[in-house]
Amino acid sequence: MAQQSCPQLDILHDLLTTLPNTTIQGIVTDIREGVTEGRVTIMGVVACKLRRIQFDLGDPTYELAVKAYQARIPILCQGNLLKQGRSFTLQHPKNFTLALDAWIGSREAAQALN
Repeated sequence: MAQQSCPQLDILHDLLTTLPNTTIQGIVTDIREGVTEGRVTIMGVVACKLRRIQFDLGDPTYELAVKAYQARIPILCQGNLLKQGRSFTLQHPKNFTLALDAWIGSREAAQALN
């Protein structure tokens, strides 16, 4: 599948520093631990580009992030997206949930291809 071009969003991406109350969907790619809290890294789309986004979670949400990481289940999370240099941070994360519809759909699609 060809990658879509979003020139207007490329310009916005370069100017973007803060995007308040944003919902991000992604896959947890890294967990920096403790047992009940820690830093989570996801791969999510920002201005038509796949980006690493980091944020801190506490108990019990962190445990849900660990389960999403282990099972490769997509997640949804809201917060204030902050660009710092080339890095993105989601500040004040809330409403962290598993995107089970996306996960089930992708599993069914994979089974249909087999």
